Amino acid sequence: IRDRDVTGVQTCALPISATGQSAVVQIKMPGGFFVLSAVLSAMPALVTARAVGTARLLKIDAARLRQLLATEASVANSLLQATAHDFGAMVQQVCDLKLRTTAQRLGCYLLSLTETTGNDRAAFKLPFDKRLLAARLGCRQENLSRAFAALRQDRKSTRLNSSHITISYAVFC
Repeated sequence: IRDRDVTGVQTCALPISATGQSAVVQIKMPGGFFVLSAVLSAMPALVTARAVGTARLLKIDAARLRQLLATEASVANSLLQATAHDFGAMVQQVCDLKLRTTAQRLGCYLLSLTETTGNDRAAFKLPFDKRLLAARLGCRQENLSRAFAALRQDRKSTRLNSSHITISYAVFC
């Protein structure tokens, strides 16, 4: 997807190799942007995208957007902040892949889905299926199952069923 704003559905960025293999490098929630850095720099996009459900897309003309940025500092500032946020998230993901086990990456990701409520536990539903979650965490599905088992064994989280999680903040903080 190029020059588009994603609304109403989760989507994932997928780089495609010469052999046709792909990997999930980013998952955007509704309202997120894809390939913003490519649009702003007039460079080719390094990823394609796939919607995880029915999607509504808003196509934005890249050349006109770049012209607007030359005259509207507030728009330029907002898009610069969005690009910086995406870059920071990508650096964090690389650090996670290099420095944390799958169970640690899973625990951190689950905590990122929770809201601080003053309670020491949170219960929630996974926002997408486990196949996509495994791809997001950089592991195979069987490794994800082992990571859930490791968290349950450490009493860091308890899977209530196939997609509902209860997690304790205290053991991660």
